[in-house]
Amino acid sequence: GNPQWAARRLYELIPDPKTGKVAPRGWDSLCPQHPQARLWQLELLRKAFQRYPQLKGMHIEEPGYSNTDECVFDLCLEVFPKLNGKPLPQSIHTPEGINFRCTGPTAFMSQMYEMLQQDYPQYIFSTNGAYDWRIDRQRARDWIYWAGLNWLDYYAPQIYVNNVSAFRKQFRFT
Repeated sequence: GNPQWAARRLYELIPDPKTGKVAPRGWDSLCPQHPQARLWQLELLRKAFQRYPQLKGMHIEEPGYSNTDECVFDLCLEVFPKLNGKPLPQSIHTPEGINFRCTGPTAFMSQMYEMLQQDYPQYIFSTNGAYDWRIDRQRARDWIYWAGLNWLDYYAPQIYVNNVSAFRKQFRFT
């Protein structure tokens, strides 16, 4: 893709209070807020679907961000204050920050769903994440919303516990 589409974490933007230094860019995640990044991903997936015509579905592994502070990419820093009237870095963990972070991944899932409906309607579409939608939503994994729109055929909660009672409780919550 393009290095300009890389997500940036808060500590890669704001100096550490103890050292006064900004951490170097990690370049390990794509910013889903960037429309060209989403289109690039979708085109790669379309090519995979064409290359492997016997596929039966599409599973998106933990869509969204790896961390809750990864939404301080240049585009986000520009757009967030225009929408919310306050700067993003200070608002990253507020309800407005969480809602904003969900925008890009939801746009990607919407575009993915539309592509599947149009070109591959027989595909099963699924995703996964935590058992608690509130935890996942902070990382822009808004699967409760996507499921409510009937975009997902399946959701696979990752419940890693060795206690059967805890497993059942978390699974019921999902």
